[in-house]
Amino acid sequence: MFPALGASKRILQTYTFRRTSSGDWYLRLPEYYAKLFGLEHSDIMRKSNTGWRSTEGDYKYAYFIDLTEEEARSVNFFCQDYQQYVLLGLSDNLKDVCEDELDFCLALDYNSDSPESLRHGKRTEIGELIYQIKYRKKIVKSSELVEHLIQALKRILRNKLNGDISISYIPTDRRNKFYLPRSLAGSLIASGRFQEILDSRNPLIETTLIKWKAEAKDLHINMKIKLWENMYTNNNVEIDTDVSGRNIVVVDDLYQSGTTMWLYAKFLKEKGAAQVIGLSCVKTLRDTHN
Repeated sequence: MFPALGASKRILQTYTFRRTSSGDWYLRLPEYYAKLFGLEHSDIMRKSNTGWRSTEGDYKYAYFIDLTEEEARSVNFFCQDYQQYVLLGLSDNLKDVCEDELDFCLALDYNSDSPESLRHGKRTEIGELIYQIKYRKKIVKSSELVEHLIQALKRILRNKLNGDISISYIPTDRRNKFYLPRSLAGSLIASGRFQEILDSRNPLIETTLIKWKAEAKDLHINMKIKLWENMYTNNNVEIDTDVSGRNIVVVDDLYQSGTTMWLYAKFLKEKGAAQVIGLSCVKTLRDTHN
């Protein structure tokens, strides 16, 4: 089971991983990431002669014996990945309409390092890929983006979900000929990298808006919530298969306030989905962005 995030967003800011004079390895992580590490690397945790111990602030530390070079690299990769990945939880804006519908959610990175950088057109690597694909129509860049998503999804699935997974995307209008989230979801399946754990019956769960939705981009967040709630409660979202008992990974290109991702997860859970995991390319700097 994924540990509860307890925040609208989180990123690994500081950690320590080093070899001691005695030859043991010392790892110090914030408590949440210590739990996540234990979930992803139970094999390495078995090499700890201390287990997690508390230290100052919200940190845990552990010592490990006889780590192989490969295991030490795995620890480094864990820390480096989560220094970039943005873990996403329920924001205050959504607490009146959602609870725990997303079991886990992450974005590959923020779209920019700061508002000032964004004003000057400076984006993160992932943010620039999204910009080039969506707004410069350089679809060829999608392959680079998909590779980043593959690596992130492989890390998420180290959490050993019970059962196979299906992949879906945020619902879109039928008239939308090219829709990046749908394209990315299809590419993850076509990559062949998840063949052993994809649901062979319905690897891709398709959802469609059967009634046109007003443009939500510039709506106040409360209006955006109301818009999506109405779409779901009025049966204006069509789903192509029964999702009861399934683990579903939902792909999106941009996570802003979280409204679309959380309300779609709520829709899937109400349809009987077992677990819903969100995988977004970028997160905006503020939760109130729309």
